[in-house]
Amino acid sequence: MKRSKEVTPVKVALLYSMALVLVALAELPRLYSWAEEAQWKLSSGQIFAELGANLFKLLPRASDTPGSSGQDQKDASTRSDLEVTEVAQSTVSEPPSTQNAGQDAAPDSGGGAHTECPVVQDPLQAQSPEIPAPVTSPPKLEPHKALLVGDSMIAEGFGPALQRRLRKYKSLTVVRKGQYSTGFVHQEDFNWTSVLKELIQQDKPDMLVIHMGTNDPIDILDGSSKRLYFGTDEWKEVYASRVGEFLKLISENKIQSFWVGLPIMGSDKYCDKISTINSIFEQECSKVSGCVYFDAWPVLADSSGNYTTFLKGAGGKQTRIRAKDRVHLTEVGGDILSQHFLKSACRYIELPTDDEVSTAKR
Repeated sequence: MKRSKEVTPVKVALLYSMALVLVALAELPRLYSWAEEAQWKLSSGQIFAELGANLFKLLPRASDTPGSSGQDQKDASTRSDLEVTEVAQSTVSEPPSTQNAGQDAAPDSGGGAHTECPVVQDPLQAQSPEIPAPVTSPPKLEPHKALLVGDSMIAEGFGPALQRRLRKYKSLTVVRKGQYSTGFVHQEDFNWTSVLKELIQQDKPDMLVIHMGTNDPIDILDGSSKRLYFGTDEWKEVYASRVGEFLKLISENKIQSFWVGLPIMGSDKYCDKISTINSIFEQECSKVSGCVYFDAWPVLADSSGNYTTFLKGAGGKQTRIRAKDRVHLTEVGGDILSQHFLKSACRYIELPTDDEVSTAKR
């Protein structure tokens, strides 16, 4: 008896199921790749940025009215694209492959002599930016011992220049502690709060100048080995808490402190990161008594508020003020910054008059 060759529904379902299995097996590599990508987007926050971008794209369409002109719709679309770009830049952190994790030294930023960067003030009016005057007028501090602390910016450039200027006052003792490749990110290597506690006990300063942060635009690894990507809300919260702890120690010891913000930098990307760090320094400084923030950003910028390696001095001569890495200061650059800083700091401290100035101490 011959078997029937009739195609039954059962056979069709079986063949269809087998075909689906074969297709699924063929797509396994692509599915695995998609799963890895989805996992990274979820962990880094990329997925939320994409959702936000799609939402912003829909907003102008939803708000369009039947009577709106084609030009209005085009303008709304343009505004939407700009908003999406801004949201992505402020929310999405860089993927792990592009981070400078583990980098202690400030990056060597190449490029041209001038770089566009956000300007805090009009440099034409702020070649000597002033620290805001105190609301009340308490008696000025007459410092007897000044402590200068920070990273490589205190070890060279600004630190030595400020020390030389302060040492001209015979009634003032100056101690400088500049430690390369340090900051508030890699505290496991060098904890500034612990070091400062020892310095205060040892030197007993009544005036403190802080200038650091060049090594900090990198990710933070917390105690649980969780990576906090630079610029995210989590990163800012942890970084601000470390800066706040550092400043609290100074305030508890009733020391007049000045936080000198970092100057404009020679790389767009690095410049933006330093601007973020400066804003945290200023914010935390405003929370404690006896701390004054000095905005150094426009001091070493050119007349248009951009980064420059050279500034025109007396007689129109161009003088190098920045090192070749476009981060650190030359001796001249450090002296310019220290001069402007002291001019503003004198609103809070009483330095000896010119006739009391002696030759620099050795």
